[in-house]
Amino acid sequence: MAFFNENVSEEDVEKYKLKELHLEWWGEIPPRFRYTWTRDIERDSFYIPMRTGREEFSNRVQGILHFQGENWTVEVSLDASGSKSFSENPYRIVWGLGGIKHQDKYGHIREMLIPILKEALQAYKVSGINTSEKATDVVTSFTF
Repeated sequence: MAFFNENVSEEDVEKYKLKELHLEWWGEIPPRFRYTWTRDIERDSFYIPMRTGREEFSNRVQGILHFQGENWTVEVSLDASGSKSFSENPYRIVWGLGGIKHQDKYGHIREMLIPILKEALQAYKVSGINTSEKATDVVTSFTF
């Protein structure tokens, strides 16, 4: 099975402790907040963007990549060579890699995560389950 975008079930919010994870990043959970993710059930993996940069860093996205029972903090950036308008067909997204971090682990597993992250970002497209209907033909590429 491959990555796909969906709303997170209440069972999975509890299973993966997404409320606690959201509180770590944001300090609060807004009323009627709906968790979404890009998920691969077969590999028990998911990607959730947690924070987008502002102003001159607005092209940067920090998020969580869950793989083999561990949450990894990832930072990706949208490259300026990508599309500027949904009227472009195909809509092109070019992702760069800022980093992959884990508080306790380093080494070879980081290299294993890069193809997983690429797969997740291809499925995520522009903004996961909330990707605009105008972006029907999305081509994703990478600088890493």
